[in-house]
Amino acid sequence: MRIAIVKLFNIGDALLLTPTLTGLRQAYPGAEITVVTRETNLGILEGCPAINHLVGMSDPRLHKPGAMARDIRAIWNLRRNRFDCLFELGGRHRGRNLAALCRAKRAYSVRTAVPLGILRRLQFNGMATHDGRRGHAVERDYFTVSEFLPLPPPPIPPLVFCVESAKPWRGAAGLDAFAILHVGSREGFKRWHAEGWRQVAGHLLKRLAKVVVTTGPEPEEVSEAETLQAHFGSRVVLTRGATTWAELADLLYRASLYVGLDTSVMHLAAACQCPIVALWGPTEEEHWAPWRALHRIVTENSSLPEKERRMSQVRSEDVMAACDEMLASQTRLRNPRSGERGCV
Repeated sequence: MRIAIVKLFNIGDALLLTPTLTGLRQAYPGAEITVVTRETNLGILEGCPAINHLVGMSDPRLHKPGAMARDIRAIWNLRRNRFDCLFELGGRHRGRNLAALCRAKRAYSVRTAVPLGILRRLQFNGMATHDGRRGHAVERDYFTVSEFLPLPPPPIPPLVFCVESAKPWRGAAGLDAFAILHVGSREGFKRWHAEGWRQVAGHLLKRLAKVVVTTGPEPEEVSEAETLQAHFGSRVVLTRGATTWAELADLLYRASLYVGLDTSVMHLAAACQCPIVALWGPTEEEHWAPWRALHRIVTENSSLPEKERRMSQVRSEDVMAACDEMLASQTRLRNPRSGERGCV
C-alpha cells in the first residue's frame, strides 16, 4: 500500500505529525509512506523512521529562485506514484490543491474552517468529521487519518526524533550537566524579556555546570543570547542558530532541562523526552502543549482567557520554581545513547 501525507505547515506542526506516522507504521508495517511538507521541515522529520520518502515543497514566503520549477517536478513525480491513500492534513487551499494534483486513488482532507469548494469536493473522497479545532493538534492528525484508515486505538504515540538519528554538535564537547534555554521566536508575541532570561540563567547556573542558549540565526535573537554570555562568561554556550535539527536533538537528549518558548524546539524537546518548562503567552495550551512529555507551563495567570495572557507578565520567580520542580523530579535516562532507549 502506498500512503501519502500532505502537510504544508510550519516546522513544529510537521513534528506533531510523527505520532500519526508511527501509528500508520504499526498498523501497516509493509506500507510505503511518503510525507510531503515544506522544504524547511525536512530536517526535523529525518528522525522519524516510519517515513520511507520525504518530499519538500517550497515555502512561498521565502521567494527562493527556481522554487516553482522544483515544485512542478516534485508534483509530477508524486502524480506518477498513484498513491492508494492520500491525506491532506493542513486544511488550506495550497495543500488541498497539491493533494488534488497528485491524483491518488483515494484522497481525504482534515476538517477546518476553510471549505473544500465544489471542485475540491469532486476530487476528495471525504473530509473528516473530527473537529480539529478542539483538542491537541496531534489528535487532529491521528483521528483524521484513523477515520478513513484504521490506526491503533489510543493512547496515541509520543512525538518521534529517533536517538540514533541525533548527531553530536561540535560545540557540545565537554558538556555534561546543563540546561537548554531557547530564547528566540520569530513570532514577537511569544518572546520574553531579557531581564527574565538573565535571572533564570543565573538560577540554573547555581544548579548546573552550564547553560546552552539556543536561538535561530536572526541577528536579534543571537544578540539576546550574546548578552547572556557577556554576563555569565564561558558557562553560557551559544548555538547562534548554527545547529542542525539532528544536532539540536542530541543536545536535548543529553540536557537536564529545556526552558523556553512555545516553538518547534519545545516540540523537539518533547520528542527527545527532555523535561520542559514552557513559557506561555496567548496561545492555546490544549492545542499546542508538549505532547506526552514531562513538562510545566508557566503563564501570566491560568484563570485568564488564553488570548488575554501576555508574555511580559510571566514572572521569573514562577519560571525558576518550575525549573526547580522539574530538576527535582527527573525520571528519564541520563544517557540515552547507552542503548536503553531508541526509536518508537
